[in-house]
Amino acid sequence: MTFLKKMTAIALLSTFGATAHATTVTLDLDTTVIEDGTSQSATFDINNDGLDDIRGGFFSGNRPFIQGQTSFDEIQSVFALGVEPVIQDDFFMQRASSTNFITDAAGNLKTFDAGDTIGSADVEGLDSFEFIESLVPADSPSVTLGFRIEVGDAIFGTGDGVFFQQFANPDDNDIFFGFVNIERGSLIFGAAGFNTVSGQAAVVPGGAVQPNAVPLPASSLLLLAGIGGLGALRRRKKSA
Repeated sequence: MTFLKKMTAIALLSTFGATAHATTVTLDLDTTVIEDGTSQSATFDINNDGLDDIRGGFFSGNRPFIQGQTSFDEIQSVFALGVEPVIQDDFFMQRASSTNFITDAAGNLKTFDAGDTIGSADVEGLDSFEFIESLVPADSPSVTLGFRIEVGDAIFGTGDGVFFQQFANPDDNDIFFGFVNIERGSLIFGAAGFNTVSGQAAVVPGGAVQPNAVPLPASSLLLLAGIGGLGALRRRKKSA
């Protein structure tokens, strides 16, 4: 392989190595919550990390609702590992997961269609609880909602039970975007999914989605231009 071919190959490999491919994992929740006049609900661990992410069902009076969960490992498990979680009296730090649904600026839940992306650009607001009878009426086929899961070390209080205070270092948290499809009859949780890469948008399955263009870094463009210049120079020397 000539010197120029080697340099071109190195430049292309370095460029391709900088390209990130986001992955949306989809699953079928296949769960029906019966609408029978009593409080019924189901919880789901969408990203399979052992912590519940969303809860949905009916309150008394058959009012359908959706709720983002704040979940954490049992306190006993931390002590069992020999880790001291207490950071001051009546408080401790523990890994936690907090889910909120994506809303518009007015606080209304956003809905998404097949092929839509769900990411930070779509977040005008966040809400952890909503009644959804207006979004999913009894004769509606289905609706897809977007959500945001934040995972990180959180501070909990232990006064009257255990309660979430706040994330300890929000800038270090992982952020996962996802979706869930809900249908009435009674309340059916169907397709759901999330992006496995922190901070990357999830894609609702179905429809044609064009991958985001990843611009070449300026250094790669300069390198390729320089290699092209070397090739032209070599050709001029040969012809001289």
